[in-house]
Amino acid sequence: MTYPILKNVPIPSAGVGGRPSKYPLGSLSQGDSFVVPVVDATAKQVRQAVATYSRRNQVSFTVRDVEGGTAVWRK
Repeated sequence: MTYPILKNVPIPSAGVGGRPSKYPLGSLSQGDSFVVPVVDATAKQVRQAVATYSRRNQVSFTVRDVEGGTAVWRK
């Protein structure tokens, strides 16, 4: 099989990969919070998602177990 040589074709930008966040972490301002009900996710799942987002975006959060779910605050 032969492949044609293409000239002067611009390289497309490398968009952001992965799937969108399940939680509104990018929309939180300092002091804002939200609660994930127990029926939607375990505390471990929420903590892992927050830790991954925090590491990739250099943003700090606090996660606490509250009655009925897991709460996340942006620092």
